[in-house]
Amino acid sequence: EEHRLVVGEEVFSRVKIENHDCQAGDLVHLGYTSRGTEITINRTVYDSERVILTGGISYHLLAGFGGGRKSIAPGVCGYDSIQQNHGLALKDVDSSGINPGVVPGVLKGNPVSEDMFEIAEAVKPDFLINVVVNEKKEVIAVVAGDIYEAFEAGCKIVEKAFGIQVHGQSDVVISSCGGYPKDIQLYQSIKGLDNAAYVVKERGVIILASECSDGAGSDDFLSWFKGAGVEEMRAALNKNFTMPGFVALRVAGIMARARVILLSTLPEEVVKGVGMIPAGTPEEAWAKARHIAGEVKNITYMPHGSLTFPIIKP
Repeated sequence: EEHRLVVGEEVFSRVKIENHDCQAGDLVHLGYTSRGTEITINRTVYDSERVILTGGISYHLLAGFGGGRKSIAPGVCGYDSIQQNHGLALKDVDSSGINPGVVPGVLKGNPVSEDMFEIAEAVKPDFLINVVVNEKKEVIAVVAGDIYEAFEAGCKIVEKAFGIQVHGQSDVVISSCGGYPKDIQLYQSIKGLDNAAYVVKERGVIILASECSDGAGSDDFLSWFKGAGVEEMRAALNKNFTMPGFVALRVAGIMARARVILLSTLPEEVVKGVGMIPAGTPEEAWAKARHIAGEVKNITYMPHGSLTFPIIKP
């Protein structure tokens, strides 16, 4: 049912579809990247005469931009390859506990992205076709060709469409994830929080509007907030990297410099358990934000916080 929904009945009826298993027993080992990441690849992909990458390009928390080479890494990589690649975000870190090159919109100097390109090169993809979609899931651009040139062209389109120039940071940032399904869980909503964090002032306030109709997220994600600070989280992740743990680390880093009010349907104890301030209505959220911030001189409103990225004018 999921395959039919994703590709449509016409494609499903004539094209063989396989789900990649990152822990399969027949993965192919292709060596290591210059950063020491083990390269293990899906057997079907390795044995194919042609490899064509498909997907969508957007701002990405770890890789700078999603799409392109991510169809290979992490798309069809082994589990250890994925963990080692993502774990590069915790090497050569700054005060936030994360590598300063690991920023949405950054490719050059981003160790996670550069490592992904190396992994993709080992597979030697023949062709790339990626789309850029808007908040309504409408295709606004298609790029195709070389995995570097076409991808970079798509990234420039994303920057032009969704990189929003702003005049400095604000006392209060109001970020909506853009509605269902982007706000189905708190875990899925963190992209809207992360983007907002780049435009909030030190000791400012972020109001994150996210219904969280499906709850907060996995137990793995929630367990990271139980008494651990940024340094403790980073130390634990260096020993055993998980993506839920990294997202929790990013949230903890944001909350160390700004207060976060969560406007959601989650129980208050769950919201408080992750260190956020609960609010049930927009009026309640705004009242709490004003109480915390005091005099509010600047406000940034991000109605599609998961999609758009603030670029501060010099």
